[in-house]
Amino acid sequence: MSHPEEPVEIAPDPEPAAHEPAAPPPSFLTDGGERPLAPAWITVSRINGLIRAAVFTAIAAVGLTIAVVASDTVTLAAGAMAFVSLSLVFVLPALLWPPVAYRYSSYRFTEEGIQLRRGAIWRSQVAVSRSRIQHTDVSQGPIERIYGLATLTVHTAGNHYAAIALPGLDHAEALLARDFLLAARAADFGDAV
Repeated sequence: MSHPEEPVEIAPDPEPAAHEPAAPPPSFLTDGGERPLAPAWITVSRINGLIRAAVFTAIAAVGLTIAVVASDTVTLAAGAMAFVSLSLVFVLPALLWPPVAYRYSSYRFTEEGIQLRRGAIWRSQVAVSRSRIQHTDVSQGPIERIYGLATLTVHTAGNHYAAIALPGLDHAEALLARDFLLAARAADFGDAV
């Protein structure tokens, strides 16, 4: 015995909502104040630096081992001293530089766009106009993800500073900043973006 299939009633699509005003952006995006990177950026930078130092130290260890084994003049003690010296050259900057770089890094959102300041020795200030922003990316490496940080990359029109990365943002703030910059660009160009 077969039962005829009952027709399934499909609900009509809801009326498209009129353009509701967007929620106001968080105050850190509109106050124009200079903001430091997230303090956890120092730890993330140290960990990344120590990973690089471990790779370079391993390469140096292999080279020094080959030199000690292959040479009659290089002694084990000289090789060990060279290894310790090279290790310090790689490890000390990884530990000591991030707090210095942190102190000289900041960003600011303005009505015109975004301004970045960085550099302890060679200082630079970059201002990106909203009208030049093509798109933005928010990315996280594995260590950034552990500490809840992200990198906001702003891609611009033109060749000079075509991609400007702002690492060390809290992930939630990076997402809000991305949305703010894109919404501001869409407002500038009337939803054509």
